[in-house]
Amino acid sequence: MGDKDYIVKVSSPPEKGKANREVRGILAEYFDVSLSCVEIISGVTAKVKKIRIKKG
Repeated sequence: MGDKDYIVKVSSPPEKGKANREVRGILAEYFDVSLSCVEIISGVTAKVKKIRIKKG
């Protein structure tokens, strides 16, 4: 893993965006930003995702 790689484990099922919402929520809390500042930029339907965190 690189300096900017994180492993996030969620319990929500990967259906109807539930797991993605949980990933975004975990990262928003970790980086102390609002949920709207966390954007999945690739990998929406994959296990490996690229996420953009905006300062907010």
